[in-house]
Amino acid sequence: MIVIAACFPIETRKVRPTGGLRIVRVPMGARASEGLAARMSGDALQLLISAGFSGGLARGARTGDLVLAESIEHNGEKLVIDAGLLKRAEKALRAEGQRPKTGPMLCTTSVIESPREKTRLGESGAIAVDMESGPLCRWAGEHDVPFLSVRVILDPVEMRVLFPSERPMWRSAIAHPLATIRVGVAARHAARALGPALNGVAAALEEDT
Repeated sequence: MIVIAACFPIETRKVRPTGGLRIVRVPMGARASEGLAARMSGDALQLLISAGFSGGLARGARTGDLVLAESIEHNGEKLVIDAGLLKRAEKALRAEGQRPKTGPMLCTTSVIESPREKTRLGESGAIAVDMESGPLCRWAGEHDVPFLSVRVILDPVEMRVLFPSERPMWRSAIAHPLATIRVGVAARHAARALGPALNGVAAALEEDT
């Protein structure tokens, strides 16, 4: 079974679950791996995909750009993705007419709100940042499960995000209604790009196994 782990329904609303593909909702941040473990119930996994929105760190990245992590910087450690698996995922996406960006990713414990901070983090060479790929990658490694992080840019470097992870989203929406609308529009656009990408990767890798 291939499992796609994502936090929000909008991130996978364009994904077509099949008999060999399951979507699992996980909490944001460090608790993502705990949420995954609680929902797996001993099911055998052939692949775990960390999927969802991410913040762009590379100049020129746009909302809707797909990102495949070559490695994930998490808690001061570099977690390397299997090169052969990454190559197969990239080939599947290009066969669908997609042009994913591949490179290092950062995994942080909070949403990176400011363009200045994203610019600073991008100086490391990382192309995107999220909050779940690190914990999920570690969980996969502990359970000998192949792992991929397939993400889509929600907020490019220049876009300020006013939804800190430590505050309920509804409070941010009330406090920043225009920013909420902008993020909502961006989220719909990003989801339209991510769904077909996940379908293509899952179908190709399921056929290979």
